[in-house]
Amino acid sequence: MKIRKLKASLVEHNYKYCEVAKALGISESNVAAKMNGKREFKPSEISKLRKLLKLTDQEVIEIFID
Repeated sequence: MKIRKLKASLVEHNYKYCEVAKALGISESNVAAKMNGKREFKPSEISKLRKLLKLTDQEVIEIFID
């Protein structure tokens, strides 16, 4: 996973972890763990992030698939 690219997209859209947590239906600490590479995003969470950040198919591949 390319965490820097995902973090850049969050900054670009002015989203904070608390807002992402609410959109994903998980805790803010869970988002932080996933953003720090300690846990992986579930496919359903990736789908929600894709919609939230308006990611293209290519961006999803670049960010979440090594």
